[in-house]
Amino acid sequence: MQAQWTPQGPTQPAPMQPPPTVWGTPLGPGERVIYFHRRDGTVEKVVLIIVGIILLIGIVGLVFLIIGIMAKPEAWVFTNHRIMHIKRGQPAEFV
Repeated sequence: MQAQWTPQGPTQPAPMQPPPTVWGTPLGPGERVIYFHRRDGTVEKVVLIIVGIILLIGIVGLVFLIIGIMAKPEAWVFTNHRIMHIKRGQPAEFV
């Protein structure tokens, strides 16, 4: 594109803005986020790993250890058009 001339001097065209997203999920035209809550799984992960190590003597501890290692963060998003449940590494679920 060429620069346009105005009384103030030449101007450059505005750069293209990427479409808005929330946690990697694209929003529709005119859609705005009203509420966003991301559950931080760090504390849950640490507690489950500690409980798993303490209870490692039995099979129950092994289950807690595996759950703690595999825990993934998630988020709930409320927009003016829809409600989304997003888990890291998975496509968004629309409620």
